[in-house]
Amino acid sequence: MDKDIAIKAGKKCDFILKSYAKIEKEKDKFIVNILKYNNEKYTLKPDVVVGADGVKSLSAKISNIKGSREILSSCQLEFVNVDIDDDFVHIFFNKNYSEHFFTWIIPLGKDRVRVGLLDKGDSYRKLMNFINNNKVAKELLSNATPVEFSSGALPIGYMDSVKNNLILVGDAACHVKPITGGGIYFSALAGKIAGKIITEYLNDNKNLVEYDKLWKDKFGKEIKEGLKFRKIFLGLSNKDFETIFRVIKDSEIIEYINEYGNMDWQVEILKNISIKLFKKDKFLFLKILKDIIF
Repeated sequence: MDKDIAIKAGKKCDFILKSYAKIEKEKDKFIVNILKYNNEKYTLKPDVVVGADGVKSLSAKISNIKGSREILSSCQLEFVNVDIDDDFVHIFFNKNYSEHFFTWIIPLGKDRVRVGLLDKGDSYRKLMNFINNNKVAKELLSNATPVEFSSGALPIGYMDSVKNNLILVGDAACHVKPITGGGIYFSALAGKIAGKIITEYLNDNKNLVEYDKLWKDKFGKEIKEGLKFRKIFLGLSNKDFETIFRVIKDSEIIEYINEYGNMDWQVEILKNISIKLFKKDKFLFLKILKDIIF
């Protein structure tokens, strides 16, 4: 995907540099120092600097933009020779494997899967513990062969995204769903908004702060409310999860999820599921929703 973006960008700019630049502040604006290109050093003073430099964003760090976030580490193995129904994704809410998020087995076809998890540190050891000890994983992967390993990190939080002539987009701005960890959809929305506002800023002198306002209007509530559900999630035990899923399985809630579930907009669905849980088990409802304000 990065290569495809670079190809499109290369057709509309003079040159592309990858991992050559450092953003620094000069008076009331941010500049870009090219560390080394063709054995020369350059300083660029653009009208707008876009910090789309990921979870470890130096742009966010240097700008000291306000916000709070936590960083989770991810680890994933891809296997072949797996006999799996590719219509279903396996998600495991079990704190013996991932204490701060969840573990997954995602089919990529009839005989390929990705097995991974997110958590706070030590993710490889935790993933191997899951693969070697979880009953479902052991059965599915009994004849599997690993073909690829990947690791990374994910930011969960909520923050501002504009300071002077610098704007943050994507993981750098925590444009990530706190419930599932997905970031592509929100990042794409933010990128589209950023392009519009930058164009208006350059042509009509519109304030860049409008970008921060517009993305928050579009999906900021989804992130903020998702963080409330994440707070509840962190307080639940394995026994709580078992109770919740037993109630869901033994009721019409599963049909509701199948009909109305939405991977891009999750909070409203979760609120409705919570109300249905209340009707089934009032004590359980009070436990899992004590921090949610409707």
